[in-house]
Amino acid sequence: MEFSIEEQDRLTHMLETYQSIEAFEKKYKKINYVQFDYAVMNDLTLFTIEMDYDFESLEKKLDHIIKVLPAIKNIFSKPILHLKEQDEVLPVESVRRITSDTIHHIAGHSELWSDITKDGIKPLKLLTRTYKDNYGIYENIVFCKAIDDILSFVRTHMAILKNLIYTNQTIEINLLERVHHLSYFLALGKLHTGYNRNFDQYYVISVRCLKKLESISDSIVPRLKRPVYKYNQGYNKNIKLNKTNILSMHKDYHQIYALLKYFKNQKIEPPKEITNKEIDGLQKNYFDFCLLLILFSIGHFNFTCDEEKEFLLKKINLKF
Repeated sequence: MEFSIEEQDRLTHMLETYQSIEAFEKKYKKINYVQFDYAVMNDLTLFTIEMDYDFESLEKKLDHIIKVLPAIKNIFSKPILHLKEQDEVLPVESVRRITSDTIHHIAGHSELWSDITKDGIKPLKLLTRTYKDNYGIYENIVFCKAIDDILSFVRTHMAILKNLIYTNQTIEINLLERVHHLSYFLALGKLHTGYNRNFDQYYVISVRCLKKLESISDSIVPRLKRPVYKYNQGYNKNIKLNKTNILSMHKDYHQIYALLKYFKNQKIEPPKEITNKEIDGLQKNYFDFCLLLILFSIGHFNFTCDEEKEFLLKKINLKF
């Protein structure tokens, strides 16, 4: 079964997330409801975040990008470019430069004459040399690759952090709210306990990193219509990074080169290929997660059971 990179990332994340369910089932092969309820707040977090999310590493990368932002703005405003020369035959009123080639050309092309007078030839069109800005030099392509890499990095982590921060805010308990059953607050409190255990220590740094991500995005996105980026959209995505004179000597382009080298040295591993066996295991673990969540919910909404009766987590046989 083939998956896109985005799908592989998502599936890999889900595999890691629901592995804790399998570990919990192995630890508590038989359990009663009281023990299960206690485990939700201590050993099993039914509402959580991925604990391997490296906030410190993320902030270091963001600080590195922020240091390069002045150079990025300078290149957007004043990129290095080459003048592209080409000969064109244009109407007389559009011609600004006449060379010796112009005279030779008009002498041999009578179809470009408008009239012949005693003073000479009156031309309709003339050969002239025009100069156009060429943004497609190697260094500007490297710059565009850096911009795309930064934006991809920023968008990915902004989505993750916004989801984490929003979730933490929405689960806060409003004790003055009277529309819900009291057991609702009890259940929510237990879930919140497990969630806070995992996330409270990261909340401050999450907000700080999100502000840095938004600052980077606000600095780059409005400038994407500048010619240096606009005219290089079709570049080869697999371009190799070579240290040219401009990338070595120019202060702004050198910072772009150093940034790409920095990200390359991070050794970010591509998502591993997901096998059919792992997909089957993922489906089972997710199904077990839903069962445990249902079991937890039933016990908090006016349903009761024999709290001393032991049951198998893999095959819940309990009457409420």
